[in-house]
Amino acid sequence: MTGFSIEGASLDPEFSYEDYSDWGSGIAFEADTSIAIGKIESGLVKLIITTESAAALATITIGGSATEINNTPTTGAVEFEFNTTGSGAFTGFEVDESYVMVVTITSGDGSTHVSTFTVDIDVTAGSSNADLAGLKLFWGSHNSQRVIYPGTFTHDSTYHDPEVYIGSTFDPDELEYVALAYAAETVKIVAVPDDETVSSITFNGSEGVLSGGEYSSSIMLTKGGVTTVTIAVTPGDGKTDHIKTYTLRIKLLNAYEMYWGVYGPLNNNSFARWEDLFGSQGVKTVNIPGVISGNLEWKVQLVSLRPRNTMTWTQYLDGNRDSAGYTIRVDYNDNHPTNNNLHGFMLDGSVSGLLDGITSKNGTITGAFDLYSPWGDYIGTINANYTVEGGVKVEDSDSYADFEYMGDTVRMMYRDDDDGNSQYSPFPFTSSYDWSSSWNPGSY
Repeated sequence: MTGFSIEGASLDPEFSYEDYSDWGSGIAFEADTSIAIGKIESGLVKLIITTESAAALATITIGGSATEINNTPTTGAVEFEFNTTGSGAFTGFEVDESYVMVVTITSGDGSTHVSTFTVDIDVTAGSSNADLAGLKLFWGSHNSQRVIYPGTFTHDSTYHDPEVYIGSTFDPDELEYVALAYAAETVKIVAVPDDETVSSITFNGSEGVLSGGEYSSSIMLTKGGVTTVTIAVTPGDGKTDHIKTYTLRIKLLNAYEMYWGVYGPLNNNSFARWEDLFGSQGVKTVNIPGVISGNLEWKVQLVSLRPRNTMTWTQYLDGNRDSAGYTIRVDYNDNHPTNNNLHGFMLDGSVSGLLDGITSKNGTITGAFDLYSPWGDYIGTINANYTVEGGVKVEDSDSYADFEYMGDTVRMMYRDDDDGNSQYSPFPFTSSYDWSSSWNPGSY
């Protein structure tokens, strides 16, 4: 025998042909090796024997079960896989057990020239670590991100806190999570194992795609519903009783939920800050360095003694951030685990209205603007048609916005919660909200 190795394991000492080349002496080559049982079960471990003569016969005995290889390769190399089925096959290794492998080489020159080599094998389990070190959620062609909250959608002690989400650290012992998605029926979940030697990570039973030490899977969602994703981490030892299971429940917002629960509250808060900081007269650019990116041009100009009010957003991102002395943060408008500049959404478009007079200020504001994620993925379009009286928007049968979202166009009537008429903006995420249902506010 001129070469001996076990793919996927190490020998101590390594086989040396120079040290064991006296075929007539019957010297035994003895070495200890450890093999991870998970690799054996996945068929990655092979015994490779190289003989000096292509006509030599190799007989392998492991634990009393013999498998004879009659081999006549031109290279003199034999690969023997650890088979566990078939006639005379080795029945398999047990974890934390020791075995003796005996390799007997019979020369092919017709003589009874025999050499025997023994290898002591200690079968050890791989790592039992099945912890995750991170969990991320992406959507859209620009890989927009949404944060993930520890907890559940059940209104009990496990209910998630909408202000607490996975940030720069991850608790591997927290097993249940929730997330809110919008604008896309397919999302990508990325699971980061704490131990890179894990055997696999599956998502609802399907093997994740491994890239750069992270496992990912694309998941289809149902608009208005909750999709439960079971993430099973099998550790390196391959033991089923060491598998750790995480659960991520993802709510895909319908048009009403997105408009009244996410877009509307943040836009209202932002608009109130614009008015307080910049007023409602003249021509001005709305921006707060370090907080707001893009540009909002807001101008009121006279056209034949009639005021025209115009607002134009250009990649305007007023993130979900309290600043400049104003509290504008709204639950479920956070996107990135650590970068506050990537919260909220981006606006692009214009609305304008020519009112009837400087004093009366009655008329209609119309126009359209698109909503995008901070990464540039399209969310929807707001088609505005607001009735204005005395220079302010009012509730009216002709005061509304048509919201284009995920193939639907839904009319959202304008509501002013401060006008004293007891008609309020609907809001989905109350203490009794049923997350599994597709919410519709009905008449409001």
